[in-house]
Amino acid sequence: MSSSIFNISAWSNSVAYNKHDIIVYTDNRYYYAKAAVPANNPPVYSNVVSNADTYWGGYFQHPVVKKDYPLFIWKPSYQTQANFDPKVNVIKYGDGYEKRVSDQINFNLLNFDLNFDGLTLDECTAILHFLSARSAKTAFIYYPSAPYSVAPTDAKLFVCRRWSSANPFFNNFSIKATFEEVPA
Repeated sequence: MSSSIFNISAWSNSVAYNKHDIIVYTDNRYYYAKAAVPANNPPVYSNVVSNADTYWGGYFQHPVVKKDYPLFIWKPSYQTQANFDPKVNVIKYGDGYEKRVSDQINFNLLNFDLNFDGLTLDECTAILHFLSARSAKTAFIYYPSAPYSVAPTDAKLFVCRRWSSANPFFNNFSIKATFEEVPA
């Protein structure tokens, strides 16, 4: 519907939406079409573990902290890279001995470098809008793929502080993003 991340329309019951269209709903939240949406199908808020709405992706309640978070619904390409940087304090003793102690409660959080390749303009716009709307301040739920996948009841929260997009040729876009896990 819009090829701009800055021009988002309010939901209308008389409009049929296409996959990847973005709307603002009555709760002032953004929702993203997961499929073609017939007219008169508003977003359904989901407070269950999986986002059961057939047509819209948006928000649902984190199963552990019982707070609403945006849900990142897109799947990355296969060039996913996981980075680890455990936070530990090292105490060095004589003769090369050392003691390693975790620095904090959440000392080994996941970091992903994700690629989204072969995107259409609408799909690229939806992903860029999602990331831009959070602006590295608001955490969102993302379910990583195997071997880092988690049970739906163990949803992980992430922020995205860096992302970039490219348009190598007509209607073929790519996005690179770094997702950093944050404690729930």
